[in-house]
Amino acid sequence: MCMHIRETLQNTRSWSANEQALCDYILKNSIEVIRMNGTQLAQAAAVSTSCVYRFCHKLGFEGFSAFRIQLASELNEKLSSPSEVNYDYPFTEKESTAQLIQTLGSLYKTIRLLDITQLETFAEHIYQARFTYILTTNTNLQAAENFARKMEEIGMHIHVAGELLQQRLYCASAKQGDVAIILSYAGISDHVQECVKQLYENKVTVLLLSSRHDKTLHYFATCRLYLCGFESSYQKITTFSSHVSAQYLLDLVYSVIYQKNYEKNIEHRDRAYHVCRLKAKEESGMKRMETNKGEET
Repeated sequence: MCMHIRETLQNTRSWSANEQALCDYILKNSIEVIRMNGTQLAQAAAVSTSCVYRFCHKLGFEGFSAFRIQLASELNEKLSSPSEVNYDYPFTEKESTAQLIQTLGSLYKTIRLLDITQLETFAEHIYQARFTYILTTNTNLQAAENFARKMEEIGMHIHVAGELLQQRLYCASAKQGDVAIILSYAGISDHVQECVKQLYENKVTVLLLSSRHDKTLHYFATCRLYLCGFESSYQKITTFSSHVSAQYLLDLVYSVIYQKNYEKNIEHRDRAYHVCRLKAKEESGMKRMETNKGEET
C-alpha cells in the first residue's frame, strides 16, 4: 500500500489514459472525493467504475473505501499541519537557531512515498544479484559509499562508481544477472541517460532511486523507489530533503536484506570487526617496535 496517496499520484507517470484522468480528478478535487462512493467518482471523472477499483488495487488498497479512508486521513493531517516549507530555500538569514532546527526537522519528515512491495522487490534483486553496481553523482556519493560499506560488513560486495569514466566502464562490463542501482534526483544528465540505456541493452537489472522530476530513467527501470522530490534541480541552498531521503531509502534496503539472514549477519559482522580489531592491534604493535628501534639507533 502506498504511504501517501497524493504524493504518489503526483509522482507516478505510468498510468493509462483513463487512470491519468482519474488521477488528475482526485488531485484537483480531493476533498470532494472523500465524500463520494466509487460509482460517483467514476461518473465525476468520466471513467468506468471498474477503472476506479483497478486504480485503488494498483495503489495497494483492497477497495475504494480503504482508499477514501486513507485519503481523508492524509487531508486531515495536511490541514492540521503548519504551513508548507520552501524546500529550495527553507530558511532565511533572520531565523533563530531554534527556528532553524524546527524548519529542517520539517524537511526530514517528508519521506512518505514508500511502496512496500517495491522496497521488498528492490532489496530482493540486490540479494540475488551476481554483481551490484551503484552509479551516482558527487551529491549522493557519500550515501552510496555508506550503503556499500554496510553491505560489505555482511559479506555482500557493492561496487560504487562516482567518476564518469568508471561509470562507463561498469556499464560496458555489466551483463545479465547483474544489478545496477541508479541514484539520480532528476535524471537530466545526458551521461546518466546513456549509461542507463546501455545497461538496459546489456539486460542488466536497473534499480532506480529518483524523484518525480525524472522523466526518462524510469522507463528502463525494473524497480523504482522515490526520493523526496520537492527541491528544484538548480536553484536552492543545497540538497536537504533529497539527500536525507536517499540515505533513508538505502538504509531501508540494507535493513530488508539484513533480515533475510539475521543471525548469520550478526555473526558475520562480529567476526569481521574482531578481525579488524586484531589487525589494528597488530599494526599498532609493529609501529611501536619501529619507533623503539629508531630511538635505540
